[in-house]
Amino acid sequence: MQWKQWFGKFGVAVARKAFDFSFDRSYMSLEAAALGHGIALESTMLASVHLRRGTLVQVFDRDFAVEVGAHHLVYPSQNADLPRVARFLAWVEEEISRPAS
Repeated sequence: MQWKQWFGKFGVAVARKAFDFSFDRSYMSLEAAALGHGIALESTMLASVHLRRGTLVQVFDRDFAVEVGAHHLVYPSQNADLPRVARFLAWVEEEISRPAS
């Protein structure tokens, strides 16, 4: 989720900025925030190591949490025919088809 979407969900108008950081990997945004380069909009699960160490602090409580719409499982195309990839994908499909307990 991008900041613009998060602010929109909570009805906050945001001024356009001339520049901001944008990362395509969660760990990069978390590391940048931990080094003092801004604030990361990221899941507490992915930030758990930084939160435990105290290098990052959680700014908002659960009232401002946002559900993630989807997760994507990706792998290199050259691995598509590997038996271990097929086994793993079959296991994931089996696990997600189970009723929640």
